[in-house]
Amino acid sequence: MAISFRTAAPLLGLALSATTLGWAQETSSAQIEADLAFAEGLAAKWGFVDLAESVLEDLGDKGLSDRQKDQLALVRCSLYSEGGRKESDPAKRRELFDRALDEYKTFLDRNASSPLASQASADYVSAAYLYSEYLKQDLEDSVGEEAEALKTRQTEVLMGSVQLTGDAIQSLLAIGREERSARQTQQMYQLMLQRGQMLAAIAANADDSEFYYEQAMSALEELAAESGDCTPGAFYAFDSMGSIFAQQGRHEEAALFYDAVLDSTIPSDMAAWDQAKTDMELTLPQIELYFSFVQLSVDGSIESYLAQGDDETALERAMYFINVWKKEGISLNRNGQESLLVAARALLASNGFVGGNIQAGEGKWYASEEAMREEVRSRRDQTDTTTLATELATEVNETAAYGYLRTRAQKLLAEVSETPGVEVSPALQLEGVMGEYRSDNFDVAVDKALALVGTLQASEDSVRLELMPKLCNVLGNIYVKQERTLEAALAFREGVAKYAGGDLDMDGSNARAFNALMTRMVPATETTGPLAGLLRESEQMVTQHSAQGAGAILYRAASKLEKNEDWQGAITKYKQIDLDDDWGELALVSTGLCQVRLKKMQEAIATFDRFLNEIVPDPQYDTESPRRKANRRQSLATAKFYRAIALFSLKRYEEVITQLEGYADEHKAQDSLARSAYSLAMRAHLALGQVAKARQTLNALKDFAPDSPVTAKASTSMYLELSKQYKGKESTEEGREILRNMAELLELANSVGSADYGALWNEGSHWMDLGQDDKALIALRRVYKNFANDSDPETVKKVQRFVIPNLARLLLANHEINEASEMLTPLAKAEIDAEEAGTKSNVLGREATILFARSLAGWLEGGANGDPIVEVPGTGGDTELFKFAATELDNFARQRESFSCEWFELKFMVIYTTYQWSKVDTSLAGNVGAQLQAIAGQMSNTSWDDVDQICEDETDPILRERTTGHALRNFYRWLSNKAQ
Repeated sequence: MAISFRTAAPLLGLALSATTLGWAQETSSAQIEADLAFAEGLAAKWGFVDLAESVLEDLGDKGLSDRQKDQLALVRCSLYSEGGRKESDPAKRRELFDRALDEYKTFLDRNASSPLASQASADYVSAAYLYSEYLKQDLEDSVGEEAEALKTRQTEVLMGSVQLTGDAIQSLLAIGREERSARQTQQMYQLMLQRGQMLAAIAANADDSEFYYEQAMSALEELAAESGDCTPGAFYAFDSMGSIFAQQGRHEEAALFYDAVLDSTIPSDMAAWDQAKTDMELTLPQIELYFSFVQLSVDGSIESYLAQGDDETALERAMYFINVWKKEGISLNRNGQESLLVAARALLASNGFVGGNIQAGEGKWYASEEAMREEVRSRRDQTDTTTLATELATEVNETAAYGYLRTRAQKLLAEVSETPGVEVSPALQLEGVMGEYRSDNFDVAVDKALALVGTLQASEDSVRLELMPKLCNVLGNIYVKQERTLEAALAFREGVAKYAGGDLDMDGSNARAFNALMTRMVPATETTGPLAGLLRESEQMVTQHSAQGAGAILYRAASKLEKNEDWQGAITKYKQIDLDDDWGELALVSTGLCQVRLKKMQEAIATFDRFLNEIVPDPQYDTESPRRKANRRQSLATAKFYRAIALFSLKRYEEVITQLEGYADEHKAQDSLARSAYSLAMRAHLALGQVAKARQTLNALKDFAPDSPVTAKASTSMYLELSKQYKGKESTEEGREILRNMAELLELANSVGSADYGALWNEGSHWMDLGQDDKALIALRRVYKNFANDSDPETVKKVQRFVIPNLARLLLANHEINEASEMLTPLAKAEIDAEEAGTKSNVLGREATILFARSLAGWLEGGANGDPIVEVPGTGGDTELFKFAATELDNFARQRESFSCEWFELKFMVIYTTYQWSKVDTSLAGNVGAQLQAIAGQMSNTSWDDVDQICEDETDPILRERTTGHALRNFYRWLSNKAQ
């Protein structure tokens, strides 16, 4: 949708020829850029890949230029990598990243000569690198064939992308330092870092590792040299070089590089650090940036000193990190949590003491308790390293968002439990067993588990009853991994037979696991003997302790098939469950759900109708069973929702609305389905053209779940649907109402989560089209605040090209001149500097230049139809700024036909700017009159009446509206009087 020009009441309006081709092209370009950014935001912010694809499909019909087509194709590639980054399910994440890499390869194969090919190569490398990191993370929680497959895929991803980095880096280096843009430079640094890290990762698993290590070091050395001393690029390079030296066992060299990062960011002397913060007037974001590099490299430093046998320095580094963290109160990122565990392990191994107020950054390691007490008198500030290590590991175990970090924390807690002379609670010992199990150290895990069994046997009854069910479950799972099936079954049995009631959930889990293993071991024909007896016992335990009999077992098996998307297999299994079973109704409804997945909508509806219309009203299926009652509630919610899904698929929209009426009130406990029900009902209203009712439903969803991604997605879905309806109706009253709804929908979506350029720009654009400048100001201010200094130079350019002119126009219309000037003046100075250097910055376009002149010199208002003339003052400035403004305005006038209405308007701007300039430089006072006389001398009279006649004949209605009523004539007369 093109953005129409908005008029302004003052004479010196935003643009002087709003209907010219140049402005139309500019607005079209702005909208295309915004839609591309909008699509990217849907994937990056929310993971809404499907909606993003819809936006791109719509863009494909807009007659794009070749470059814009390439941009669209490149954005499509990024959708899948961004979607992968937002996806929490590892399998789905890998699927999205695989799709992303395929899309990038296709783009590069088909568009090798495209101006965006280098960008595509860089983005492909970034996506591949990120994918390899996720694969590395997945490997932490994988074993056996799955782990081997992931490792193979990681190598394939790295090898397939690292080849691109060399050529891409060389092409960017060839541009030259002076000619390279900031974006290209940043891209080059990122490629160098990724190349180094990729090659190092390949080297770790390669036979000819030395070759790959040398290549990695070369890339990182190049990064450090190009980026310069004490820069983020150098810090990342040094950290990665330290890692390579550590992998090669060259720990002294590794420590040098790690310490170079630490010593260049936050000094180990806390007093010196406090002084540095004061001297440099560091803000919190700056401190967080410095600390991020400490989090990056301190673990490598600690481990390098430990590997050299220099424990004292390693412990100093550990306490340095802990002190800074506690003192500044900064949340740890993933690197920081990894480093905290390394520091904790070093402290634990030291078997020493820590004294001083750690919260104030004054903690210090001591080799002996006597040495600590000699310097630290307060008992509150005294602790041993084992206690501190336990606290640090527990912190990570409880707060880490990544499973591999929790596993590492649990392993450390296991080490704590083995420390001689240290008493560790059984609960922490159990965490240690879990850590060994998740790290595939099964033999060690068994030993620790059996030792903990002995500990619990001697513990209080309450502790034993609480922990033994879980310990038996862990032990059983370990035995399963070791293929010790009978021992595993007996471990699960032990958890139920002896300790039932301590953990009801674990009782059911142990009973089901016991039954599953016995079912696997005992042939159906074997009805006597010890194993058959155990099988019968397991069946009794399942019924007794999990309130789930044969139906529950079948239901779990069917659910597993359903989860693996074997819909037909799941249906077959669900149908084996009798309706009289506690799980029968849920199995019937789940059958309908699988039929929906198979797109057998009529069959699904029949299944749901049988449940809702026959089973539910029939008193023979009433029961006092708590399990059956709970399953009935879940079945009702599921059946009604998925019946509506089936109806929607068949385009029976009225029935969808009827089905879902009151759904959220009836099934509040099923909040996920309730949110989705609102969204589905909204879509049904839209399909029927009931926009007002769709909005009401969306508003209800907003009230029900204001911060939910479902609300944002529903709002965005409705926006996209309305944008299709808007086409062809732009100039109608119906179109205006649709546009208002579109703006309000984006306002809702933008109120949830982080700022998104495309969505905010579109919102602001719509409000401007509607003439609601107050709301447009809010949206555009958010765009400027969040993206004017974005790390992506292309985004900054879009802000300068599209956002600033519109935002400045709105601000000047409100007489908020200082705020507009603060945005425009730096751009004007950049243009001046570029001109002096013999180049062109192109950061201040024609429209923005006119706005800058207004903010600098001010303007006149009134003057039409007898209204008094009011002088609105600008901010003023020095000679350099006035000269630039007057010169640029004069250039614009020269580009128009002399003595046309637009020319007269532009020339007035030139002379008025010169008039204000003369107040700074009095030598120009006569220049104002001379310019006026030069124009008046070529007119029929000196009263400026010819201006009226020319502007009355103007064909551009917007320009004619601005200059009628003698306004422009009266301004010339006013200025002529001032010049005398």
